[in-house]
Amino acid sequence: MNIENPVTVIKKEEKKPSLGKGCLVFFIIIVGIFLIYFLPAIKKDKAMRDKPTLYVSSENTLERAVEEVAIDAFGKTANWELENRPNTMKKIVITKQVSGPDEGGYLVEVYYRADENLTVNLMRGGIFLEAIEFTEKLYRVSNCKEVKVYMLKPYLALTDKYGDEHEEQVGKLVLRRAVANKINWGNITNDMFEKILREEGQLWLHPTLGN
Repeated sequence: MNIENPVTVIKKEEKKPSLGKGCLVFFIIIVGIFLIYFLPAIKKDKAMRDKPTLYVSSENTLERAVEEVAIDAFGKTANWELENRPNTMKKIVITKQVSGPDEGGYLVEVYYRADENLTVNLMRGGIFLEAIEFTEKLYRVSNCKEVKVYMLKPYLALTDKYGDEHEEQVGKLVLRRAVANKINWGNITNDMFEKILREEGQLWLHPTLGN
């Protein structure tokens, strides 16, 4: 019996494109972008959060209760492009109302440093957004129940025509508890809140932020 030698045919495998090297390069690029752009911001944010809270009010007072609400809404340091970020709070003034619809209650004035942002619209929007959060929290917490009306006075670092930078008040927002109690906080928007301030409270904005 003749046994034929088997002929082994070796097929040359087609070389498939390797994805591994490309994926690795892409991953390295993404990591590089993260390290360059995002890591410093994360470190800054952590430093801001770790910064000790320096209160402008005394312990166990109505002023401290209001300040804690304000810090919760606005943050404890202003997001200004300065080497040493300033504290958010400037001062809090509380005055007992001796007449009018809020007689017997308190007016609280909050002087604070607002966050800077990339554009005027974002700065303006940020002030309203934080004011909404402040209003909801202030009139909800039990240790501020005596506050019947507030006046927010945000400040920003502005540059004058001579190039000098200085703090200046850029707004005044006033709203009574009786009006705030009507608001559905789940549906309120910046535009709606601004309209409420204009029609049932008080609103003034620096020309820098537009009127």
